[in-house]
Amino acid sequence: MSHSYSKIFMHLILCTKYRNDLINCNIEAELYEKIKTLIEKDVENKVLMINGLEDHIHVLFKMNSNCNIPEIVKNVKGATAYWINHNSLITEKFVWQTGFRIFSVSEEMLPKIINYIRGQKVKKEYE
Repeated sequence: MSHSYSKIFMHLILCTKYRNDLINCNIEAELYEKIKTLIEKDVENKVLMINGLEDHIHVLFKMNSNCNIPEIVKNVKGATAYWINHNSLITEKFVWQTGFRIFSVSEEMLPKIINYIRGQKVKKEYE
C-alpha cells in the first residue's frame, strides 16, 4: 500500500554455538559487512550498528514491515557460516547457536541501545 508507513527498529543478538570464541579480529570487520549486506538486501532495511565479542554479535537495524524476521536470520546465519567455513577463515568449524534473540526498540531508546552496542569490543556504525 502506497500510503503505509512503518518505523520498526530491531536489536538482534546472534551467538556462536556453545558460545565458543570464534569471531576473531581477523574476520569480524568483514563478517559485519556481510551481515549488513544481507540485512539490507531488502532496500527498506537499514543497519544502524553492528558490534560484538568473540562469542556473539549485536545488530541494530530499521526493518521493513514486510520482512520476515526468521527468514532474515536464517539467511544471515547460513550465508555467514558458509562464507567463514568455505574460505577456511578460522581453524575450527564455524557454527551459530540454534535460535536467536531479537527485541523491538522504540525510537526514544535508540541512543541507549546504540551506546550499549558501541560498548562492545569493536565498533562498526553505519550512517
